[in-house]
Amino acid sequence: MSYVAQIDLSLAPKLQKGLKEKGFTLSQPPHTLFQGKGNGVTCTLYTSGKLVVQGKQMKEFIEFYLEPEILHTFTYSYETKTETELDLTPRIGVDESGKGDFFGPLCIAGLYADCDSISDLQKLGVKDSKLLTDKAILKIAQSLRKSFPYYLVRIGPKKYNELYEQFRNLNLLLGWGHATVIENLLERTPCKRVIIDKFAAEHVVENALLRKKKEATLIQRTKGEQDPVVAAASILARAAFVEGIEKLGKEVGLTLPKGASSKTIEAGKKFVAKHGPEALSYVGKMHFKTSQIILATKIFTLALLILMTPLLLVGEIWDESVFEVENTPPPFYPFSISGNYLGMAKADFRTSGLEESDLVYNQADAAFAFTYSCSPVWGWIFGTGWVGTEVNMKDNPEFEETEFHYVNLSCGAFTKAFPDWTWTLTLAAFFDTAEFSLIDYTLYQGVLWGKYDFCKWLEFDFGLITEVGLSKEKIWPILGFVYQISDCLRLNAVYPINIALEYAVSPSIQVAASIRFLRNRHRVLPTEPNPRGIFEYHTTGAELDLIYSPIEILSIKGYAGSTSDGDLKITNQNDHDATHFKFDGSFYAGITAVVVF
Repeated sequence: MSYVAQIDLSLAPKLQKGLKEKGFTLSQPPHTLFQGKGNGVTCTLYTSGKLVVQGKQMKEFIEFYLEPEILHTFTYSYETKTETELDLTPRIGVDESGKGDFFGPLCIAGLYADCDSISDLQKLGVKDSKLLTDKAILKIAQSLRKSFPYYLVRIGPKKYNELYEQFRNLNLLLGWGHATVIENLLERTPCKRVIIDKFAAEHVVENALLRKKKEATLIQRTKGEQDPVVAAASILARAAFVEGIEKLGKEVGLTLPKGASSKTIEAGKKFVAKHGPEALSYVGKMHFKTSQIILATKIFTLALLILMTPLLLVGEIWDESVFEVENTPPPFYPFSISGNYLGMAKADFRTSGLEESDLVYNQADAAFAFTYSCSPVWGWIFGTGWVGTEVNMKDNPEFEETEFHYVNLSCGAFTKAFPDWTWTLTLAAFFDTAEFSLIDYTLYQGVLWGKYDFCKWLEFDFGLITEVGLSKEKIWPILGFVYQISDCLRLNAVYPINIALEYAVSPSIQVAASIRFLRNRHRVLPTEPNPRGIFEYHTTGAELDLIYSPIEILSIKGYAGSTSDGDLKITNQNDHDATHFKFDGSFYAGITAVVVF
């Protein structure tokens, strides 16, 4: 099988040079200007201007080189349909560009065309953007912007990295971006029919649209850019990407290559040498493995960064607008309300003399929090809540009280002023509702917590938890890491805050295996047999969690597990003369709900 075309002989020098650069062996048989052989293709240009292409790799050679780079026509790659063959149904097409490029923005574009304008797309030269040169893309995109309703989401690398940290999954981020584009075009046009280039399971975009409370006839196609309206959207997205990466390169004084090749790594190392490793997230997509290669020596600077980072909680030393380009991020919700209930089966005592006794433990709590951002890099955190606990020991010789309640108030601050760091300081007071006393019956807690983004797949956590009150002072370290193993799988190993292995089954469902640390400390009433005595309940549980988020603002978690052997320690009012009551592990289950607004 052969491909034959009549071409302008003025293209001959460019074609001959291109074949030579591709490693073709050139010769000049009779009646030809030249013949090139290589890579499974024979390309012959006759003196008459007739071009003949043959070989097993002919299709790829024509589609990805000859037509887009030399001929700038697409009679083979993209056969032109007559107007009667075209689908003239009004529709919205959506496509993206930049998801496979380490440098530059992620761009998602949508375009609407009606029955009168769809045929105009071919007249403008609209094809799949992968078959066009960047120069042709920019020219066609300019015409599309003038003649068709469109909407563009262009997310610069810095914002992309922040969003990826929230979504923890590229397909979910793309789903949100596609839904944002569709939402805006549904509002701007009378159209309800949407075609997108399929990039993931169909429910990803469908669920993202449902969260925005938008209904449309959504068609998801592999190679969707074969549809002219989707192809037009792909041109708009690619043009936005090309413009974005060129603008970014000018801002940082460096040519930023497309893709994720060895040239990308070389440019990344030059950028890091010039601007420092902390700045790489301002030009690149940090969850790419490319970032690991570029920052291969960063581990040696980590200890130095920890020692040199001031533990200040206010200030702005980095301009948030640097390298920022247009985007439409998810809404920020400053308020949150949460509730939790944990019920535990009776536990038998192991202590001698208490064989006939058992222990009941149940806990419920509710909290309200408000985050006030004073600027993009720092703000305040305020909260209040209630914690109710039932600790019921059968035949308890020390106290008869079984229910204990705290009301808490907290205030804190956070800052992102230092590149790659997020620091939070929180101070809280827990007031006993049965006996109010700021000294004898109140617990005070302080938490200093720093999170260091080593890269977009690895976070290190450091900090301290201090507790003062009820005749005791105690300090625990916060130490650990968060490792994003894949788009769906994440390991949290931060002691004693969060130790869990999480897996995203779908955009709305997660499963996890985690460890729960249960600890409660209270002072009993002055009227008890052990007046003003102090008890501390402590055990550890291993559990399975199921997290369901039916809408963006609501998350519900059900969990069930079993505890290890625990300890109920009871002391006098000065926290002396301790008696330990050891008990067996037991089954527990519970539910947590969080609403943000």
